[in-house]
Amino acid sequence: MSPSLLHINNYTTYLEIYNPHDYTYTLPMNTLLGRVTHTPYEMHSCLFFDTSREHSSLSSQHHIFNTIELEPKSSTTSNTIDKLITHIKNVQDQQQLRLILQQHMKIFDISKVTQANTHIQHTINTGDSLPISSRPYPRTIEQRRELQDEIQKMTQTNQIRPSNSPWSSPVIIHKKKDGGIRFLVDYRKLNSVTNKDCFPQPTTEELLHRLGGHGFYTKLDLKSGYFQLPIQETDKEKTAFITQDGLWEFNVLPQGIMNGPPTFQRTMHNLLGYGRWDYVMVYLDDILIFSRS
Repeated sequence: MSPSLLHINNYTTYLEIYNPHDYTYTLPMNTLLGRVTHTPYEMHSCLFFDTSREHSSLSSQHHIFNTIELEPKSSTTSNTIDKLITHIKNVQDQQQLRLILQQHMKIFDISKVTQANTHIQHTINTGDSLPISSRPYPRTIEQRRELQDEIQKMTQTNQIRPSNSPWSSPVIIHKKKDGGIRFLVDYRKLNSVTNKDCFPQPTTEELLHRLGGHGFYTKLDLKSGYFQLPIQETDKEKTAFITQDGLWEFNVLPQGIMNGPPTFQRTMHNLLGYGRWDYVMVYLDDILIFSRS
């Protein structure tokens, strides 16, 4: 049997075996014919056996060398897959799942953050309240650099833009365990004059009660959460935040702002339609699909 590239469809493939002898040869059951390995995502010179001729011997002149180019595997997606399966202790199970995920690498979203295509926009109803402004919190030089780096990233992804707003809220910085920073805005003053949105959110008890008795669960987590939902243009100025280096405002829904959860829940509520509670539940950006089989 010549080395070859196999195309597997629905876990099934076919092998061509060449008999170089003049007599019939019977292969006993469970005869080991070779080993199958997963093809790496890189350039290969693959050996194909030419079955269009009659062969008197298995010689190199009856081989055809073709070069095929497979789509390069994204290192970013590969790293994501590795992180997803690190909790699996059984090496064989881990490798099997890795192969399945690698076969469907195209469905992994490694694009930059973008706004969702939805007609629902977050509104900030402050009634007749006058604009509220605050001074920036004191920062060290190192913190100002970290803050500017974060602001530059969000500007490049169109999450924020420079502002001339009469509103302003100060920025809070939290250090992460990995050494990075968590960027938050202190919207307490803005929230105090914002009218509350009472759109319902499911309670933990309701969620657990509905999930009971099912055997299969699929959890989906939206990639960018709040940052995917747009803010109504006339209300963007109210999200303005201030630092020692300038004033910016959000194009998308920031964390910590009043009515953010109700807006997000309303969006997901409309998105899932009639499937809600029948086979899928959602709490903010966490989606859970459940079934008995």
